[in-house]
Amino acid sequence: MIGSGLDDAYIEREAISNEIKDKNYKIKELNNDIETLKMARNIDYVYKILKLHKFKVPFTISYENLKAYKNNLQFPIIFKKSKSAGGLNVFKIQNHEELLSKSKILEGKEFNPLEWVIQEYIEGIRLLWL
Repeated sequence: MIGSGLDDAYIEREAISNEIKDKNYKIKELNNDIETLKMARNIDYVYKILKLHKFKVPFTISYENLKAYKNNLQFPIIFKKSKSAGGLNVFKIQNHEELLSKSKILEGKEFNPLEWVIQEYIEGIRLLWL
């Protein structure tokens, strides 16, 4: 069993994995364990590892620390959840007003400032063509 698409559904993944083990199904599970997935989805953890090995990473602050950096932000920026995958909840923000507007929209959807980060935007090469 490969659990692509369930990577962030930790409770569901664990339930499926436990059932496979408990009922001795003849299914080989090829997934990473839950803790490995959680680490891989945690931007702070991944960036610390990358920095430790001398990789360059975008400047990143927590949304909670926005006030300390507000006057030093250079737009555009990236506004995204700190634990996510697949490009979900990632927004390119052009200015302060757009950032405030986006955070207000998200507040209606159980927005938790501790779960969001602001990153330096780095122009790259488009690899996906639709």
